[in-house]
Amino acid sequence: MKLRYLTIFLSVLAMATSNVNATEIYNKDNSKIDLFGQLTGLHYLSHDKDLSGDQSNISYGIYAETPLNDKLNAFGVWEYKAMLHSSQNRITQDHKTVLGYAGVNIGEHAKFDFGKNFGIMHDIGSWTSQSQEFGRHVSCIDNFFSSRSANIATYRNDNFFGLVDNLNVAIQYQGKNNNLYKNPNKKVIREFGGEGYGFSMIYDFKNGIYAGAAYTSVNANNNQQFLQIEEKHTKDSEAYSLGIKYEIDNTYFAILYGETRNITPFGKNDNNPVSLNNLYGLINKAKNIEFLAQYEFESGLRPSIGYVHSQWKDKSSGERQKLKEHLEIGTSYVFNKNITTFINYQINLLKDNYFLRASSISTDNIVALGMSYVF
Repeated sequence: MKLRYLTIFLSVLAMATSNVNATEIYNKDNSKIDLFGQLTGLHYLSHDKDLSGDQSNISYGIYAETPLNDKLNAFGVWEYKAMLHSSQNRITQDHKTVLGYAGVNIGEHAKFDFGKNFGIMHDIGSWTSQSQEFGRHVSCIDNFFSSRSANIATYRNDNFFGLVDNLNVAIQYQGKNNNLYKNPNKKVIREFGGEGYGFSMIYDFKNGIYAGAAYTSVNANNNQQFLQIEEKHTKDSEAYSLGIKYEIDNTYFAILYGETRNITPFGKNDNNPVSLNNLYGLINKAKNIEFLAQYEFESGLRPSIGYVHSQWKDKSSGERQKLKEHLEIGTSYVFNKNITTFINYQINLLKDNYFLRASSISTDNIVALGMSYVF
């Protein structure tokens, strides 16, 4: 990364993570609909031409709820995202529904929903994914319950069914997605899994400290088994994550450790056969470490620093290979509840080697500059 990028980073104020503000657009007979969204002008600076350029986007959605009786309250959520730089022939790739589910709140401590929702691993992975731009890390890939997944049923219960105060649990089930076999392309293979289940547990110590764990098990389909780099392919795809979060007043800190088996993807499947110069697949066992620290000043300035490390061990050679390793430095500033501006600097710590080149894994730094309008 050239010095001028670092100069830009040090001289620009940036924005803070801000909660999406909803605007009520309908309210009648105790039923209401809220509209929410965010428009972001965003640009990447990097020596990697595949990463550099306009990343501007808009996301918007609705939240609706209506009471059914004294104990049940129905709700629905839909969110859509569109990349603003897209050409006409990429509209189906860059314009998509990111969330869409419906459910019921059961009393004060339980709820059930079904649809396209965040996977159970996101319960812990989101703790280290709070930076404005580079927030999707190893634990938040769109597959195998890690980030957003389709055909998911989720049950959540606070206080462990009334038995243990401050212990919140969630159970999730994912049905098989039949389109995997009709359209076995890169995107479908990586983003959707077969039938599986997962659960998470989070304990609130009531002093700003939270401790949590999540686990998933998914049956890999035939296409996913083909991409596994182990000689013996298996249906078993598993992941777990352990995390600790501290959040009180203006201070935020989170750290997690996790492992995945036959889940973490690498390389680019561009419909060409696997060769020495075009490696891709699913890692047999990856170990991941992430942390994030932030502090918000009274002025609204919120500096942030994070670290991501992911590696796997080649059983045949015994060598360890890093898949991701980068330091993230950012700062943020909120002008008001609607407008913010931000800058994030991702310092890539990977050292160039044959595996990274053949797998198309970038070793370049990235600077992200942008401004957001939240409504």
